[in-house]
Amino acid sequence: MKTDTVHDHWNVRWVAQDAKWPRPAPGVTACTATPGPGARIQDPGAGTRTRIRI
Repeated sequence: MKTDTVHDHWNVRWVAQDAKWPRPAPGVTACTATPGPGARIQDPGAGTRTRIRI
């Protein structure tokens, strides 16, 4: 029996031609378009406290 993981499921859905989210929402790009030097971004969708330093 094959068991799928969530990331495999979402990888398949995300790259599909009819994906619901082909681009980030305007509100997302508006707040991330001009982060300053040393800014940090938290990805709440990662399920962890992932932070990316720019």
